[in-house]
Amino acid sequence: MTLSVLMSVYQKESPSFLCECLDSLVAQTLTADEVVIVEDGPLGVELQNVIAAYSVRLGIVSVRLAVNVGLGESLRAGLQWCQGEFVARMDSDDICVPQRFELQIDFLKRNPRVDVVSGVWAEFDQDPSKPHSLRCLPATGEALLHYAKYRNPINHVTAVFRRAAVLAAGSYEPFPGFEDYHLWARMLMLGYSLYNLQNVVAYVRVGNGMQARRGGYDYFKREVKFQLFLHEIGLLNAIECTRNIVVRGPIRLAPNCIRGFCYKLLLRRKFIPDLMSRGNVKPLEIGATAGR
Repeated sequence: MTLSVLMSVYQKESPSFLCECLDSLVAQTLTADEVVIVEDGPLGVELQNVIAAYSVRLGIVSVRLAVNVGLGESLRAGLQWCQGEFVARMDSDDICVPQRFELQIDFLKRNPRVDVVSGVWAEFDQDPSKPHSLRCLPATGEALLHYAKYRNPINHVTAVFRRAAVLAAGSYEPFPGFEDYHLWARMLMLGYSLYNLQNVVAYVRVGNGMQARRGGYDYFKREVKFQLFLHEIGLLNAIECTRNIVVRGPIRLAPNCIRGFCYKLLLRRKFIPDLMSRGNVKPLEIGATAGR
């Protein structure tokens, strides 16, 4: 089996958003062999009906957890069920561009030294045809390694990875708010290779309280714990760790409107229509990699 899609769903998800997400998987130019959906606790009738409606078309494998355990543990459980050599991450309220899997799987096959590949995502509030900003990341090498010291180096919901590599690196761990960053940081320090395509491969819904979930005193405490973890594994030195806490702390503790301003205007690129219309991934070949 070549490709598995891995996603987690819990009871507060929107059935209509889940439909849009699954429709985008049906429309892929390279369809996945299976879609592993972790039901993170009881879902309710509407969400169950949506999953059932797409079950045959997408080859859905439902992994049902008795209670809600959070994203890290649910993805860890779901990854054990994935049979594909490659695993694509997807959130239940986001939308893939039709060529996403074709581009990313082709890239990984042509570049066997790369373990994880993600792409640019386009952010929207309500209407995916009206994105307002992009999250673009350095492609690879020292630029990506430097970026990882300060911000998440992979767009998680656009990631496709080699299942064996992620399992060998320890898989997902429960670290609320930082589950994927925690994984990528460990992989970088273990010498795995990460790469970011410079194409938009997904539309990400941010008008759903995302910024609110990334703030508050509890989130700030998790931020401090995470920065100390990055220092512990050697990605950050003491000065870099302290700087991150001092700089990021006020953003975590700021009102939602201020944090939203920082994300949209300071931490994102303005939407560029031309980037959405590029027909080819550039570049397709690897020079230096982000691993050591």
